[in-house]
Amino acid sequence: MVLLQYPGFTVLREHRFVKVLFHAPHRSLSTCAIHGGQREDLLAFLNCQTCEGSALHPKAQTLHLLSREAMHLESCREAALEPGTTAQMGTAANMDYVAVREANYEDARVSAIVTAGVEGNAGRAGDPAQWHEGSQGYQAVHAVPGTINIILLFHQSLSPAALARSAVTMTEAKSAALQDLAVGSRYSSGLATGTGTDQFAIASPLALEARFHWTGKHAKLGELVGTTVKEAVLEALRWQNGFEPSRTRSLFHALGRFGLREEAFKGHVERIIQDEGQRKFLQDCTTMLSNDPRCSASAYALAAVLDRQKAGVLPSGSARDAVALQCALLACAVSGKNEKFSQYLAQMQACHEVFPDGLIMAIYLGWRDKWC
Repeated sequence: MVLLQYPGFTVLREHRFVKVLFHAPHRSLSTCAIHGGQREDLLAFLNCQTCEGSALHPKAQTLHLLSREAMHLESCREAALEPGTTAQMGTAANMDYVAVREANYEDARVSAIVTAGVEGNAGRAGDPAQWHEGSQGYQAVHAVPGTINIILLFHQSLSPAALARSAVTMTEAKSAALQDLAVGSRYSSGLATGTGTDQFAIASPLALEARFHWTGKHAKLGELVGTTVKEAVLEALRWQNGFEPSRTRSLFHALGRFGLREEAFKGHVERIIQDEGQRKFLQDCTTMLSNDPRCSASAYALAAVLDRQKAGVLPSGSARDAVALQCALLACAVSGKNEKFSQYLAQMQACHEVFPDGLIMAIYLGWRDKWC
């Protein structure tokens, strides 16, 4: 299937592959293991699904046992591309979910082609790593699926500096998309900024004189990079992982990165709520409660307080008071009885562990009082 067709390049999707075929010389910058870095001799980019996200088929397992060079040769052979002039990226994402976004202003045009998955591998810059490149090669410090691969194509020539700067703008746009979806890191309680295996490939036509010399946020061309990449990442994640704003309203999406996922929530309810009837009622209504917009808004406010506490903005004593306050507001949001705020706050402050125990108690009290 032809995704894009221009005089300078064609973008195709063919089963496990997305291919960019250059019809004219381009300057490229990429993270590809083979033929990566800055080059002026490439004829193609290849984005290749090398495995499924949940399990390895024997063929995929065989591919993953190959060296980088051997995998590059095998993927290029299957994709009918010349290995010596192709830069390749690998991913577990399905190529059927590729997202394409374009934007233009006067003579500037940008095309972004993105595949993305983050459920198994989302991380925040500075999180604990899983691998170290030692003297004997890469050593585990566990590999899990999840990659955002971005192909960014300019339709006009860029200076080498502008090409490099576009990687910064592109990366910020990717992180902005993850922030909008409040994607949590799988390795810390922070918000994710990407995955541990993200890759990119950028190209612009070669010319004697560069048309554009800057791609930062203050330049219109940088804006085009930001909008196309962000929109394409959001669209790819919607198809690959089902992430969209309505799904991320869940209490567990807001607070899951702090350990409060549904299974843990039900375990806390079992431990804290003594009344069997009320406990079962709350457990049976967990999904409806977690998606309630008032509950969700309060959960995100609480997450913001926990983030500021971790960042050192709030001293521990003030942070505890702020968490208790947010839990009391959550109880009001669930019950719809704002006149009980002082009562709820006193009960939150009396909890030995205001999070998560105080939060569970707030939800229970609010849910109970809603039906009084």
